[in-house]
Amino acid sequence: MEIETYKDIFKSKNGRIYLEQLPHLEKIRSGQSFLYRKNGNESMIMELSMHDLVDADLLEKALLRSLSRYPYLTSKFIQVDGDFYLSANFLPMKVVETLRLRPLGGLETNYHLVDITFYEKKIYVAYHHALCDGRGIMPFVRKLIYYYCLKKYQPPIDIDDLSLASENMSIGELQEPFVSEEKATDTLPVFKHDAFRLPELTTDKHLYKSTRYELNIDQDSFVGWARSKHATPSITVALLMSKVIENVHPNEKEIICNLARDDRAGSSCQNTFRNCVGSIELAYSRHPD
Repeated sequence: MEIETYKDIFKSKNGRIYLEQLPHLEKIRSGQSFLYRKNGNESMIMELSMHDLVDADLLEKALLRSLSRYPYLTSKFIQVDGDFYLSANFLPMKVVETLRLRPLGGLETNYHLVDITFYEKKIYVAYHHALCDGRGIMPFVRKLIYYYCLKKYQPPIDIDDLSLASENMSIGELQEPFVSEEKATDTLPVFKHDAFRLPELTTDKHLYKSTRYELNIDQDSFVGWARSKHATPSITVALLMSKVIENVHPNEKEIICNLARDDRAGSSCQNTFRNCVGSIELAYSRHPD
């Protein structure tokens, strides 16, 4: 069917499947720590650079058509007994011309957790990590650009990509990738400790202060040293940062680094749009070997 309005999304085949499955979807298990902060939610941003000025009308039409393929990205969150669940959001998602990134999950975005804005030759796709991860949002982003360019440029662009040709949503795209907490507690270790906490995180003094320092490291020597310790580059960075913290703040407590990890490869839900990024706690050892 032709998608002309936001409400048409839920009348399409994919939209009906989404609404039918919605009551059976499990609660959000990843990314909750980012939810409902002051003035909205922190978000991930994708910046897309175009060769020409962005056409607002065509982008709006491309958005509606893309959402009809990925209707679950219209979801909002509701809270039940302290847990968050996906819920249908029948308030429209609107394209806006602005340089300001709007807070997600609030009135300004009609409680949506995905927001499309543009300015001159750039398109911005903001999305909340508790809704989906980078691999979950990318099919939508590619579809959005595909439909936009299809209308913008004549003759139509020729893209040989089977994933773009698919218009039918599968149930697997909606699946929760993580096991229930009851099963998880039987198999996963629980990290309990009284670790060292940076002073700037314990007071409001440095709450709004942000600093940035760039350091160039020789790649060959860095990777070589990491391999000699049987460590990945990210674990090596964590080890070096922990050593720095110990030097600046000598203490007897453990220094813990939280590393992001992509659990999608270990999940049976390879096609899910849901967030598969978790966190692993790494305790700093004063003996690198």
